[in-house]
Amino acid sequence: MNTQQLVELVTDAVVDAVREALPRMVATQVEAVVAATITPALLKLDHALAGVDIRVENITDLQADFAARTQALQEGLTSSWQQRADGIAATVAQQVDARVAQTVTPALAKVQDTLDRVEDRVQERITDMQADFATRGIAQCDALTDGWQRQVDALRESIVERVATAVAGIPSHVGPAGPPGPPGRDATMVQPVHWKADQQFQRGSVVQHRGGLWFANQDTSAEPGTGVDGYALMFDGHELATYEYDERGYQLAIYRHASGREHRVATGLRPFRYAGVYDHATTYHLNDAVTANGCMWMCKAVHVTASRPGTDEAARHWQLAVKSGRDGKDGAPGPAGPRGEPGPPGVAPPRPTKGKANGVTA
Repeated sequence: MNTQQLVELVTDAVVDAVREALPRMVATQVEAVVAATITPALLKLDHALAGVDIRVENITDLQADFAARTQALQEGLTSSWQQRADGIAATVAQQVDARVAQTVTPALAKVQDTLDRVEDRVQERITDMQADFATRGIAQCDALTDGWQRQVDALRESIVERVATAVAGIPSHVGPAGPPGPPGRDATMVQPVHWKADQQFQRGSVVQHRGGLWFANQDTSAEPGTGVDGYALMFDGHELATYEYDERGYQLAIYRHASGREHRVATGLRPFRYAGVYDHATTYHLNDAVTANGCMWMCKAVHVTASRPGTDEAARHWQLAVKSGRDGKDGAPGPAGPRGEPGPPGVAPPRPTKGKANGVTA
């Protein structure tokens, strides 16, 4: 609780007490005035009425004058008590400020001293965080690449086996028996080969390229996937092509299939991004860094709007990354510089000319 809040609390309590007691005190004062002034007048009036016929109009005027005087007296008392209440509030505020200054000021000095001592540690921590972020990003990319490569290798072996089984099970029309042919050679399974530029592949070759398996229908040296290359796609695999970022700055992995199709996978990562000087109307996201009050702040919430760094309300949204340093002392005056080159000669002012003014020689 700060000084202003404490003053307001004490002031409210005093004002409430005055407001509660004020009506009773005003009523007491009014009754005393009535007893001192009006009662004797009424007694005199009763005595006079015993022998004099007073008209009703005079009584009405007397009642109106009594009501007006009573209202004025009540307002004067209320104003006096309000002034006293304001004076009490000012006195309480001065006392609270004096006591708070004796305890809070030394505590704030200790806090400032502690912050000055850890300034260098904060900078080292930021450098370590940046290096750790880069290391984790590279490790995750390598893990994704290795995982997909293992899946491709396993699928390739399975497809080669299934293709061989399917080809062996293709039915054929039985024709007349021909003459015995020469002994055949041992059968071999066609092993996939990686595509290379400027290399000729024979018909029947199985070529691996861009994460897919291609069957060469003819002798060709073209690149698989161009559409007029002489290949038939056997397995539409894919490979990691690149990364991009969505509108919130989160990373997306782009995988390109052998057939040319692409699909995007969210990695859940959002790298560090400097967003400039803090703007109240801008929406910030996780790992956004801004400059405010001479310091750098890192956003640690997923979605932040209208929360200025450095305030108590924004502590759950922003983390201080770099604290502004103190201004350095003025240095000693430097040595005098070399003498400058002479300037161009000046122009003499024009000399006055002699003439006549009204017949008199000047």
